This record gives sequence, C-alpha cells and structure tokens, in this order.
Amino acid sequence: MRGVALAFCLVFAHAQPPDSGARDRSLWNTIKRSLLAPGGDDFFEQNLKNALVPGGSDGVRGFRATVISVRQSSIVLSVSDGKTPDVTIQLNSGAHPSGLAAGDTVLFEGVGERFQREPFMLTLEIYGQAGFIEKAKGTASVAHHATTTPAPQAPS
Repeated sequence: MRGVALAFCLVFAHAQPPDSGARDRSLWNTIKRSLLAPGGDDFFEQNLKNALVPGGSDGVRGFRATVISVRQSSIVLSVSDGKTPDVTIQLNSGAHPSGLAAGDTVLFEGVGERFQREPFMLTLEIYGQAGFIEKAKGTASVAHHATTTPAPQAPS
C-alpha cells in the first residue's frame, strides 16, 4: 500500500456552492466517459490511480452521490442517476461509515484504486478516519474529527 495522507469527507449535498452541482456532474460525466472509451485503462492509470479524485479539479471538491449500501469497510454510491452503483468507497485505517444509510445524499472524495468497465465501478480508497460525516436527511449528524494518517505500508 501507498503512504497517502488524505482527508475524506461526506457532507450534506447542499454544502457545495449552488453552481458547483453542474461542475461536479460535468466532471463526473467526463471521467466516466473517458474510462469507458477505448484507452480507458490508460486514462485510469495516468489520471486517477493513486490520485485524489476529484481533488479540486475544475473547482470541484467532491462528487455528489446517493448511498446505495453501507458495509463495515465500504460504501457503494450512485453518482450517475441515484440508483445505479458506480462508485465504491473503500474505507481503511479506522474510517467508519457510521450514521449513513441507503438513500442518503453525500459529497465524497478519495484516492483512485481501481476500476472495472463492466459493470462499471470506480473504486476510491480512503486512508485515515473521515474528517466528518453528516446525513443529508436532516436527522442528527454523526461527526468524526481526526487528523489523517499515512496508509500502512505493505511488506516488501
């Protein structure tokens, strides 16, 4: 594993400025089209693997998505249409998805780990604890405040 320090956040969908919704959808559509196009594997290796996604590209700090499912170490999201799973957030190093449930709207960012073309799935990895998590349905939020830590190194 890589030693990547990363702050990860899931927040209310409306936490982004109003005009950022169009930018995040546009950037997501560009990334997905590029991954599905001929040369998508190269695009992933050169642009997304080990990179913070979206990482502020085009002023986008996170992608808006709907939670499809929550497990102990992963969260499956739909960015494209709110129904079709297309992103898996892999949680590592103590990050916990507490307080999230299917149907919640979130904003996310992570490090590109892998993708598969069919069925489409982009996997982003989170190192360290979440900075904060708030449910979008107006219920009580669950907050986690922590500093990010480097990912553990794999034995050689």
